[in-house]
Amino acid sequence: MIGDDVLLVRSGTQPDLPTTMSVAVDISVVVERVREDLAEPVFVGVGSAQQGLSGLRVSATEARIAAADLAAHGKNWAIATVDSSGLSRILAEIAGSVTGRSAIAELLAPFDALGAEKARIMIDTLAAYLDTQGSLREAAQRLHLHPNAVGYRLRRIRELSSYDLGDPDLRFALQLACRIRRSLSAQVMT
Repeated sequence: MIGDDVLLVRSGTQPDLPTTMSVAVDISVVVERVREDLAEPVFVGVGSAQQGLSGLRVSATEARIAAADLAAHGKNWAIATVDSSGLSRILAEIAGSVTGRSAIAELLAPFDALGAEKARIMIDTLAAYLDTQGSLREAAQRLHLHPNAVGYRLRRIRELSSYDLGDPDLRFALQLACRIRRSLSAQVMT
């Protein structure tokens, strides 16, 4: 147990390292057994095969990100593996590095200063806005809010951070930071 997360590790020798899919199949048996005893939703992510302690960290982060994606879409008791596009691996690599964690902390510091709950609201709002290519209407739908409420929150985000959301490089960095933060903050089983 690590916080609210459960970490399962499967080891093997180099030529016999299991594939992500074979691990997902094996873990489905464990998930079914646990499901009978738990009323709470559980989201399971499977990371890629890695070597050493640093590899364990990368794989655990990949699993956490994959599981957080399930949680974001309400897919209880599902099992997600590292995506084929490689996005989960890229996010895990950024989240697993000291430089990446530092950059995320710096980018999101204006919101973190508000406290955990208000920071989460601001980060969720910013993520929805960025993920919908700047559409207030679509962001509002994702957040189950009126577009005016999203507009108000975005004005507050700009006031707190002085960020120019018209800058494509900054938007990209913020989108990565929000996605990683939300993934790592999700209450998931990895």
